[in-house]
Amino acid sequence: MEMVGIMSPRIDEFIKFLGPRGTLRVRWGGKLAGSKEAHALRQLAPELQAKSVPEALALLRSKNEWVFEELTRGQAKELGQRATALGLEGSTEFPDAQ
Repeated sequence: MEMVGIMSPRIDEFIKFLGPRGTLRVRWGGKLAGSKEAHALRQLAPELQAKSVPEALALLRSKNEWVFEELTRGQAKELGQRATALGLEGSTEFPDAQ
């Protein structure tokens, strides 16, 4: 059995419509991550939610930031606001092209 379909708009047009993709860097004040930072980041990052608390803490202690990639501006803004509400610092990086 074979199915043929037409997507409207085309997928490449839809991706272009979403706008440029960028990153959100979440930091915790230049110090080593502790349990407070691990708890906050586990609320934001699905890949950390899948880890146990000790595993997440061990991973975060080797970093001074957590990077979310391939985000739309709206996604970066929402995650950045959530990070700020949890006591973390966020900064975005997007290409200049609109």
